[in-house]
Amino acid sequence: RATGSSARRAASGSASMPPTASSRSTFPSGSRRSTARARRARSPRRCSTSFDSVPEQDEAKRLLRAALNEGPAHAYLFHGPAGVGKRAAAVAFASGLLGNDPRVGRRSHPDLYVLEPLGDQIRIDAVREMRRDLHMRPFEAQRRVYLIFGAHLLNDEAADALLKDLEEPPEYAVIVLVADEV
Repeated sequence: RATGSSARRAASGSASMPPTASSRSTFPSGSRRSTARARRARSPRRCSTSFDSVPEQDEAKRLLRAALNEGPAHAYLFHGPAGVGKRAAAVAFASGLLGNDPRVGRRSHPDLYVLEPLGDQIRIDAVREMRRDLHMRPFEAQRRVYLIFGAHLLNDEAADALLKDLEEPPEYAVIVLVADEV
């Protein structure tokens, strides 16, 4: 039994013809244009990427805003106990570096690379994959941003490989390490 759009095409008698732009707007869910407009209107509220979403941390926010205005360094370390807002600050900073694009909050910006631990550590294979990407030029923004969450979980081999890249990173790359402990 057909379900979804296949059932609608079969019921309308045009199963062999692909839907056209005019037939899409006749679906019960509404037109594509109104759906896209509603999605754009919801997006900024759903994924806040400004420093306003970061609790307290006034001095850190001041320093990060200054880095955005004057030009960023090649690497940053956000560290502190769990729950102080490191992750939110890192995402907000990445958003600022990439032009305050709402796709950063959804982690879908083409110039954003996010590396998170798999299980209890970040393994060398993940760092090698990131290192290959590190030398690619930005697609849309002026730079590429690499967020490494759980950087304290890098195993020794992965940490050594990453440190080599931190010595001489490409001029268009910014690496943000987020760690619970140094």
